[in-house]
Amino acid sequence: MTGVLLIFLSLAVLLGLAVAFFGIFIAEFSVLIIGLIFTFLFFIPLASLLRHKYAATKKSKAVLLSPVLTSPAKVHSKTSQLVIGIVAFQFPNGERKNFRLPMDSFNSLIAGETGMLTYKEYNGELFFLHFRP
Repeated sequence: MTGVLLIFLSLAVLLGLAVAFFGIFIAEFSVLIIGLIFTFLFFIPLASLLRHKYAATKKSKAVLLSPVLTSPAKVHSKTSQLVIGIVAFQFPNGERKNFRLPMDSFNSLIAGETGMLTYKEYNGELFFLHFRP
C-alpha cells in the first residue's frame, strides 16, 4: 500500500508543478484527475480483494485434499469464546491438540469423555470433523 501512496503523491506533485510552472489550468486535467481518483477508489481495492479470495480458495482446496486423520482421544478441557468453543483433546501418547469448534459441537462434548476423534491437519492448522464417544 505504501508504493501506491508514493505513486499517488508523485502524480499529485507533478500535476502541481505543471499547474504552477506552465500555467495549465486544473480544468484541462479534470478527466485525468477523475480517472486517477476512480482508479484508486475502485481498481486497487478490487485487485486486493480478488487476490485475497484466490488465496482463500487455494487454501480451501488444499484442506479438502489433505488426508482425514482418526485417532482415539480424550476430551481434556473446554473453553468458550462467544460463538466459538476451543476443545483440547489428549491423545494416547500424551500429546494435546486444540480445536476450534462451533458451539453446537462444543456443547455436545463432555470433559473427560473418550472416543474416536476425526480431523484434518494442514500447515499446522487443525480442522475438527467429528468426535464419536
